[in-house]
Amino acid sequence: MTDECYLDKTFRPATVSDIPLIVDNLLVAAKEDIKRAGVQPVLTMLLDMALYKTFVVLSPDGQPMALIGVNSDGNIWMHMTNEAMKYPIAFMKAAKLWLSNQPHKLLYNYIDINNTALLKMVKRLGFKFLRVVPMTRNNLYYVELVRLWDLQGY
Repeated sequence: MTDECYLDKTFRPATVSDIPLIVDNLLVAAKEDIKRAGVQPVLTMLLDMALYKTFVVLSPDGQPMALIGVNSDGNIWMHMTNEAMKYPIAFMKAAKLWLSNQPHKLLYNYIDINNTALLKMVKRLGFKFLRVVPMTRNNLYYVELVRLWDLQGY
């Protein structure tokens, strides 16, 4: 199976109709992150879809495992569903494949320090942790993370 075939079966552009299914099946940790951040998940996902290329990562049985995207300066984001935990190996392979096809030399974001499972996952995906950043608005702490690479190697 070629990468192109794998990409066709694993990813597809997201549509507005994907949002209810993803919101209804978000991981518990993702729901807690959203609640702590004080944002509305449907509006956040709609804004992401309006501004950036957004994809749905599909499980082997065709169900959404995540909504994923990256903005023009490399800020990567993802909303994972329970399907990702049902198929963890397939999800990690898909995430690595998606990352390897990004045109950015730098990917970055911040993760709630309480979401230890997500921090472990992104470390396995090659991200490095830079520092802990306090967000005084909600009295929360986030871990700043980055992934760098030379595009010549891909």
